[in-house]
Amino acid sequence: MAKTYNNKDIEYQIEQYLDKTYALDLITRNSQDFSQDFCTMMDFLANSNKILELAHLIYNLLFNSVENSTVIIKTETPVLIDSCYTYAYRTEIVDKKILKNRIVYLFDEILTDEIDRYDSHGVDPNLAQNMIQQLFEFIEKNYFNIPRKKLIKIIDRRLEEIREIDFSSIILGYSPEKILEGFLIKLADLYNYQLSSEFLKKYEKEIVHPVSYYMDDFHFYSNRKKNYF
Repeated sequence: MAKTYNNKDIEYQIEQYLDKTYALDLITRNSQDFSQDFCTMMDFLANSNKILELAHLIYNLLFNSVENSTVIIKTETPVLIDSCYTYAYRTEIVDKKILKNRIVYLFDEILTDEIDRYDSHGVDPNLAQNMIQQLFEFIEKNYFNIPRKKLIKIIDRRLEEIREIDFSSIILGYSPEKILEGFLIKLADLYNYQLSSEFLKKYEKEIVHPVSYYMDDFHFYSNRKKNYF
């Protein structure tokens, strides 16, 4: 569509989005066991605004000659530019050792950003799990009683409350629609909530796919939101 309308700006934004998401989807699809920790790491890397620079530097390190390997260097002290103090940057040709050090340093910056963001939320995984279990209980009791649109709004609000407690909760990777669609079964299992056999008997008649589809790790993780953190 971007090419059809000759919009270079949109085309560039789409390419950036693909660089940050689709490639990571391919990695997780090719992983053998869909490790939760691995997928979490990929998600926060993709969500970092430094991931493209990191990828560029790694590409230079692995595939470019020394003469073509460049790195962005930041001055240690801010300089005055347009009446504002800011850090100055310059691009210089570097040897492989310096380039590798820059990559390690940049990765450390990404980790530090994530730690700072994590700490600033006052994360309480135990409280979050309790809230999630309460959400499952609510859905189980009201799935057949509350109109779907209203139920979705309530679930969406509950998810935002959970995000305030623990923004890394797996359930936040799923929209209310996806949860109600069938992934409720897998999520309940992950959070140690036992859905009643009476509910499951009626619920399984409502979902599009067989239960095995929603319990399968490939379908489960591939249906998550992009960059849900």
